[in-house]
Amino acid sequence: MILTTGTFLNGLIHIGDEKTPAGRHAEKPSTGLSEQLEKFKMKMGRLKTGTPPRLDGSTINYNDLEKQDADTDPEYFSFLTKKTYNKQIACSVTYTNKKVHEIIKKNLSKSAMYSGSIKGIGPRYCPSIEDKIERFSTKDRHQLFIEPEGRDTIEIYLNGFSTSLPEEVQRKSLQCIPGFEGVQFVRPGYAIEYDYIDPTQLKHTLETKKIKKDNLNINFNRNIDILEFLSKNNLQRPKLVVGFAAETDDILKFAKEKKNRKYCDWIIANDVSKPEIGFNSEYNAVSIIDNNRVEKIEKNLKSYIANKIARKIINNFIQ
Repeated sequence: MILTTGTFLNGLIHIGDEKTPAGRHAEKPSTGLSEQLEKFKMKMGRLKTGTPPRLDGSTINYNDLEKQDADTDPEYFSFLTKKTYNKQIACSVTYTNKKVHEIIKKNLSKSAMYSGSIKGIGPRYCPSIEDKIERFSTKDRHQLFIEPEGRDTIEIYLNGFSTSLPEEVQRKSLQCIPGFEGVQFVRPGYAIEYDYIDPTQLKHTLETKKIKKDNLNINFNRNIDILEFLSKNNLQRPKLVVGFAAETDDILKFAKEKKNRKYCDWIIANDVSKPEIGFNSEYNAVSIIDNNRVEKIEKNLKSYIANKIARKIINNFIQ
C-alpha cells in the first residue's frame, strides 16, 4: 500500500477568516487516516502552503504586460524526449507597485497567515505576497508571471502572488497593476493547512519503520468492472454501452478482445504509445469499433474528436 497524501490529510483552506475543509479547491479532504496512522505511533505534524489566485485571462489587457516567449531550444526532463510536439504558449510578466503594497499592508491583519489562524509551518521557503512585502519592505515592486493554465482555457496562474488575504482584498490590490484594471477571478488564492507524516520514520526504500509487514493482514476485494456490469445487466442495460481502450501495441486486436470480454456495443481505441497523440498531447487519433466494423478518425484536436464521437452517439439514438 502506497500513501501519497499531498495536502489532503485533514486539509483546511484559509481565505481571510473563511475556513473550508478541503484537500485542494473543490475537493474533499482525507479525514480519519491521520488518526489511524497515529494508532501505529507514527509521528505526525502540521504544514501549510499557499497558492495564488487563478485569473480570467479574457479580462487582462496584455498590451500593458511584458511578453515572455517560450524557450526556442528547451531542456527536457527526460533524456528520452527529443522533440517538442505541442506548440509552445507565451507567458507574460508584470510587477506589483507601491499602491498594491499599501493595500496589502493595510489589510495584513485579515490575512490568515498573519491573523494567527494558521498554526502549521511552511515545508520550504516559498513566501506569500504578504511575506514579500513585509520582509522585503525596501523593494518597490515584486515580479509576477502570468502563466496560462492550458491551451483551451482562459484560466491564468498568477505565479508570485500566493496569498491568504480575503478575496476582495486580493482583487482590489491586483486591479492597481497596469493591465489588471478590470481583472476578474476564476477563484481566489488561498492557504491550506494539512497533516504530514514525519519522513524520518521511513527506510531508504520508503517503507515505514513503524508498521512491520509481517504483521499486516490485508484483504483485497475485486472491484466490480462497471462496463461489464452495465453490459450484462439485462433488466437495466443502457441502450448503448461505450468503452475505451488505451493501448500501446496491436491496437485493434486488443481493443476487439476488450469489447468482446466486456460485452459492450462500441469500443473506442487509441494508441497511447505515440507522444504526438498520447495523454500529454492536445491531439488524438481513434478507431471506433462497432460490431466488428472499424471507423477511423485521423489525428485531430481532442475537442474535435470528442465532438465527433458525441455526434455519432446522438445519431445512434435518433435512428
